Amino acid sequence: MRPDFHEDHPLAFIKNWAGGLMTTAGLTNVGAPGEEGIENLVQHGNYNRIAAKNVQYEGMWEGDEYRLQIRGRIREVAPFYPNLELRRKITTYLGSNKIKIEDEIENIGFRESPFMLLYHTNFGFPLVDESAEVIVKSKISGFKEGAPTHDVADWNKISAPVHGIAERVYYHDVESDITGYCSAGILNKNIGDGRKLELIMRYKKEQLPILSHWKMMAEGEYVVGLEPANCHVEGRLREKEIFKTLQYLQPGEIKQAGLEFEVKLY
Repeated sequence: MRPDFHEDHPLAFIKNWAGGLMTTAGLTNVGAPGEEGIENLVQHGNYNRIAAKNVQYEGMWEGDEYRLQIRGRIREVAPFYPNLELRRKITTYLGSNKIKIEDEIENIGFRESPFMLLYHTNFGFPLVDESAEVIVKSKISGFKEGAPTHDVADWNKISAPVHGIAERVYYHDVESDITGYCSAGILNKNIGDGRKLELIMRYKKEQLPILSHWKMMAEGEYVVGLEPANCHVEGRLREKEIFKTLQYLQPGEIKQAGLEFEVKLY
């Protein structure tokens, strides 16, 4: 989102969001808007309205592989407010079917700061259609407040677009492998001519312990979101008071996070 298109309204994210494979939500609020002290906690935080600084792009050979990489930093800072910086590196290789995102988040202020981070990954057609299903080894650990739950047994199924259907939002406790990594993705078993299309994400459970699963099967809003995060998607106040899982960064503290995408066509 371009910063000059930002609208200072609690729910402006809905109207301004440009979509795309991944949107970052945070860094001090994720999900529902609210207010805490002097802070206006807009939906999914301020990250997407802040212009990146020190953006650098390079391509270079590493042996027989050609690496493509872009770097930049986002600073969410203001007097009397939290002061956080996210430094991002996105890497792929020529001809590769993988993209890796590596983030480093630092509290560059002098006060303790709430820290909420969600990778809002969004999948649509042709990956998402009635031949597809969500692939994740997990158990449902909860639901977004107010979301329907009567058809939870079908959480991994993807239907054709349905007129007027409401969104479903599930929380997954994803099982990690012996290296501490989680996997989640979507497999479409037939995108034509009997071919299969699969997209897989991998990330560290320690960094992103909660996977939000957004299932929206409505016409014109047909999407499945698989969203690794260090929090739920119901805003800072509920994260602190209801879930009691709000994370904080101390002055000078740095945390790492990130994920890797892999696409397979076979």
